[in-house]
Amino acid sequence: MRVISHTIHYGIGELRSMIVKKPRGGEYEPLLGPTGRALWEDDSAELPGERFALDPDTGAEGSNYGRVRHGGSILRQSPDEGKASDWLHVSIPGHGDVNVWRVIAGAWCERRDGATQVHHINNNGFDNRPSNLLWVSQAEHRAIEQGAF
Repeated sequence: MRVISHTIHYGIGELRSMIVKKPRGGEYEPLLGPTGRALWEDDSAELPGERFALDPDTGAEGSNYGRVRHGGSILRQSPDEGKASDWLHVSIPGHGDVNVWRVIAGAWCERRDGATQVHHINNNGFDNRPSNLLWVSQAEHRAIEQGAF
């Protein structure tokens, strides 16, 4: 199979204009996949246009749609139960519960030195597509979350 990929490098000004503040008390609309189901709930076989890349940390594969596959099966994503959180996780054999964004960013996003955390550009934790994820340092993540970025 022939693979073509790209990396996007953002300037600080571009990032400032892209980052979305999380709505207070608001709910995000689910991202719908080609089947009409929310992408994070869709555990059907490979979707049209979907591509997978390996996350070396977990051995799982993350897709360009933000889904996770391990051992040939799409893993069911679940929100953090009992937490005021919008983050999704999957259970990966040998690794336990892993945040979906870690698998996707590990598989698709360039990680520079010192970047240990992943930021959702649109602040929607249910949107784990690689184009919405950005590796940042802890200080950068804190600045983004505090609106000081």
